[in-house]
Amino acid sequence: MVYKFAHLSDCHIGAWRDTTLKEMNIKAFEMVFDRCMEEKVDFIIIAGDFFESNMPDLESVQRATEKLRQVKDAGITTYIIYGSHDYSATKLSMIHILESAGLFRKVMEPQTLDNNRITLTVFTDIKTGAKITGMSGRALSLEKTYFEMLDHESFAELDGFKIFVFHSAINELRPKDLAHATSMPLSLLPPGFSYYAGGHVHSRSENKYGNGLIVYPGCIFGTDARDLEHTARKEKRGFYIVEFDTQVKKLKFIEMSPCEIISKTIDADKKTASQVQSALDQYASGIAANGKVILIRLQGTLSAGKPSDIDTNPAKELLKKNGSITVNISKFGLATQEVTKIAVMGETKEQIEEKLFKQRLAAFKLDPSIKDLKVRSFVSKLLIGDGGTTLAKDLVSVLRDDQKDNESKVIFEERIVGDALAKLKVDELE
Repeated sequence: MVYKFAHLSDCHIGAWRDTTLKEMNIKAFEMVFDRCMEEKVDFIIIAGDFFESNMPDLESVQRATEKLRQVKDAGITTYIIYGSHDYSATKLSMIHILESAGLFRKVMEPQTLDNNRITLTVFTDIKTGAKITGMSGRALSLEKTYFEMLDHESFAELDGFKIFVFHSAINELRPKDLAHATSMPLSLLPPGFSYYAGGHVHSRSENKYGNGLIVYPGCIFGTDARDLEHTARKEKRGFYIVEFDTQVKKLKFIEMSPCEIISKTIDADKKTASQVQSALDQYASGIAANGKVILIRLQGTLSAGKPSDIDTNPAKELLKKNGSITVNISKFGLATQEVTKIAVMGETKEQIEEKLFKQRLAAFKLDPSIKDLKVRSFVSKLLIGDGGTTLAKDLVSVLRDDQKDNESKVIFEERIVGDALAKLKVDELE
């Protein structure tokens, strides 16, 4: 008998400050789950980052809970792992709370073996007999340590159709735009599984691995302007439906889009601020904007004038008047001849931050007065090399977190301090 399941990842429910994009994101998730019910899949796998944070805003949680309940009532079981966004090392996360309510099944349950290695509990789907296990993602890519401890032999006796769910980039499979992102070698994946349900990477890919497949569905909508720009350049967003018996029989990608996205880069090289202003206004007046998300990036080195001389408001107002559901015009890529030589190069704010962190950390040296070898080893591991850059980015992310609805100032401060301490891993020194 042939069964089928849905594989999706990186919903990031609760992402976006822009209320329109936030709505499009949650709408994309609802469309995916509605399609799963229409297709009458036997079960659903979510490979991490279901929520944007471990405790997302309650309105987003309510919308997600309603759809999870509909799917459960339709007789479809949802299996999930944590992603790096919705995982918390210090307190309960919303994933844990919704699992306690019976809305889905978290499939990562590690067990320590006598040889200090770990194995994972394997769950058997009652309806199909498929065997499912997995490894959650963690902040700072700490899941790599768990992968290195994973006892591959403990899975050798599994029979039937086997699914391994994970939330990590793979060195050999990562896309070019993630060439410098943290990832792990392919050899750390346990061999012998029929299907490897990947998450974390926001672009789609299908790859052979032994007798099985490693599949990344990508994000269902996206969490930043770069994701949306990729969508505008025909990067398909959606999820997979997989038909199987003892092996994969058919792999079908279902494209889902809650809105049309248009992206435009206006080249400012060797142009004056006035010329760029004219190009922007001309583009805005000539585009059919109704019902679309419009992204415009101004990029290059101005021959005269400053980025602040370019007024984006007339273009925004015109596009919104013509029916655009939201407009984003970025001037971050602009520079002037006077400041170009001291600019930190990078396409996005995140890339610029990362380069600044690397420059400062490259000069870091341990204080010679620290004699404790355990402390020296701990600090070196935490701050030197890529680990230091990752830590800096994660701490900035913690400090950027907003106070949540109905959260007192005291609780908010305690949460931020707790999250920062978790990133610093100070408990390892105890």
